Amino acid sequence: MVEMSVSQTMQEQQKNFVVILRDVTARKNREKNLAESEARLRTLAQASREGVFIQENGHIVEANPAFFDITGLLREEVIGQPLPSSLKHLLNLQNGELTEDQSYVRKLERQNGEIAFVQIQAHAQNNQDEGQWRAFSLRDISLLRQKEQETASLIQALELIPELICHTNPAGQILYLNQAARQWLYEGEEAQEALPVAEQLFTADTWAKIQAHTTPPPVLVMSGQIRHKAGQNVPARLTLWASADEMSNQHYTVIIQPEAQLS
Repeated sequence: MVEMSVSQTMQEQQKNFVVILRDVTARKNREKNLAESEARLRTLAQASREGVFIQENGHIVEANPAFFDITGLLREEVIGQPLPSSLKHLLNLQNGELTEDQSYVRKLERQNGEIAFVQIQAHAQNNQDEGQWRAFSLRDISLLRQKEQETASLIQALELIPELICHTNPAGQILYLNQAARQWLYEGEEAQEALPVAEQLFTADTWAKIQAHTTPPPVLVMSGQIRHKAGQNVPARLTLWASADEMSNQHYTVIIQPEAQLS
């Protein structure tokens, strides 16, 4: 592919034409590849469930449908306009500039008054002629925050009950022990760098019985033996929940009542 430019000169009252041919194949290929890449990125942004908007010189120049779904704004209210005052707190700027790529969480009030929490990824690029170009992505984490709060409340409640609570993964790694279980295994306020494995709490026979339980039924009450910090094995009643995670791996939650607590 060539690009041609023609210029005219006069020499001794005679017209002369200068023709310059340039091979622009490489440049045209780069432009084509860039256009195709931009089209693919635009398609991905349009299909993304994360809200994406681009800001140049303080104005929003592009936003995908998910951005309007998350914020409740209309396209005509946003494109070509400065960011609405209700959303300015989403920009973590210093002296009007985004100094580095960032990830942070902000509370967002939608147009209908609903409160949402969004996780924001911010990227900036400084252009000498055009000022700062910024891209932001917003992910609605409201349900995640709600689940985290519910989990925190549940753990707070579990910490107060007298029964021993243990949650393990299929490999026998203990993922959670409540306060009663920790006091059963450890002396005083001894800090543990890592949670114990299941066979540090359950005898080998008892742990084998737990592993043999699969759903359904989801709940099983059985007898077993657990280890005490003093070194002896203590009979206990176990209430066992078995559940599978998204990878079909079996997890176990056990409520343990040592024999001394049953009388």
